[in-house]
Amino acid sequence: MSDVVVISIALGFNAFDIITGLIKAVKSDEKILSYKLRNGLFKKVGFVLCYILAWLIEYASNYIDLPINIPLVLPVVIYVITTEIVSIIENIAKINPDITPTILKNILGLENKE
Repeated sequence: MSDVVVISIALGFNAFDIITGLIKAVKSDEKILSYKLRNGLFKKVGFVLCYILAWLIEYASNYIDLPINIPLVLPVVIYVITTEIVSIIENIAKINPDITPTILKNILGLENKE
């Protein structure tokens, strides 16, 4: 799978987290505070900068003998998607209290395996 596709998928999770966060705020009658929104957007910008950095390092290692010559985009994307899934689950649980994070994690096959 190409880096463009992988990064696009991650951006979809970023956008979905923003959307569920806004719905959660509206549903709970929270004021959509500009500083919270701004901090959340900066977090997303940080993720995008990580995607770009990982891609640049991978790309440059094809032409320059960098000390880092391992795939980086996929691990970065997996980390970000995982953090976004947790946040999305928390948002959905606050939007609909009948869907607890535990129930949703079980449905999605993310329950803790002990």
